[in-house]
Amino acid sequence: SRITMFGDETAFPAMARILETLPTGVEGKATFCGNHPTSLDYPVPDHPGIEVTWHLADEEASMAELVSDALQDGVDDDFIWFAGEKHDAANIRTSFAEAGGLKKNSYIAGYWSAQS
Repeated sequence: SRITMFGDETAFPAMARILETLPTGVEGKATFCGNHPTSLDYPVPDHPGIEVTWHLADEEASMAELVSDALQDGVDDDFIWFAGEKHDAANIRTSFAEAGGLKKNSYIAGYWSAQS
């Protein structure tokens, strides 16, 4: 089975715990999106099947754009895990459904809300 995870700094502890507890046969990608270079020093456990990527929010693509790009490749039976800003989560939920993703194959959560 495959998992694709995306999370901002509010999700780092949850993502680290998932990496720690995933069975060794699971493969996938985990993208940690930070707002400051020091956030990229967060301790993350190694998992043999998961490719970990670090992304700074001020780089060319936002986290929502990274997820959208990943969904362009199709969702098949992959499990999508996302935690970040509430508005981004709503958009990603919609994009995932439009890509043919099944709700049971996702955890897409808004951990915080940006002030308008």
